[in-house]
Amino acid sequence: MAQFVFGPYRLDPEGGALWREREIVSVRPKCFDLLLYLVQHRGKVITKETLLADVWKDVVVSESALSRTVAELRDILQDNAEAPQFIETAQRRGYKFIGKVVEIGKEVFAPRSRVSLVHRGIEFPLDDGSHLIGRGRDVAIVLHGAAISRHHARISVQGKTILLQDLESRNGTFVNGIRVTGPQSLRAGDRIEIGGEMLVVSSPTAETIPPPA
Repeated sequence: MAQFVFGPYRLDPEGGALWREREIVSVRPKCFDLLLYLVQHRGKVITKETLLADVWKDVVVSESALSRTVAELRDILQDNAEAPQFIETAQRRGYKFIGKVVEIGKEVFAPRSRVSLVHRGIEFPLDDGSHLIGRGRDVAIVLHGAAISRHHARISVQGKTILLQDLESRNGTFVNGIRVTGPQSLRAGDRIEIGGEMLVVSSPTAETIPPPA
């Protein structure tokens, strides 16, 4: 069964566990069920009536029980109802999960991309094109940390060529311990450090090459 990764969290439906990085977060069963339902239906507004019917299908409860559970879940995820990263309120209608979610452990990811970034055991495929890295909601690879800028760095992939560029971040971007000062070519095995977070360039064919001079 697939697991769901969003921000620093990993939701394991089969194991019934919510992880924050390397630690299990204590979540009561109904909060877990609600989070799983919202994540599985991410990007869609789920009405209060639907949530009560599907998540509380074995018992009759009022909307106040749903509101309390959502508030409890936001507290667990350290989410802010006024400026949400994960759970957005649709006034008078219901709720929507808005966080970027990566599913792991499913066949849908095969065949694997030729090049990817690996961060904390999670693999982010890098198809041809531009990939933003940072803590903003609109980036391709989301990292969390006070030392990470909203748009921290960008990786551009074209064929076998991979280029990394720092986007004038406050704390800089490093490759194999050296600060990036301009477009930097990458090879498989290179280590990228951003705000204390480490990402490793992975390629099963190790065919990445630098751009022409």
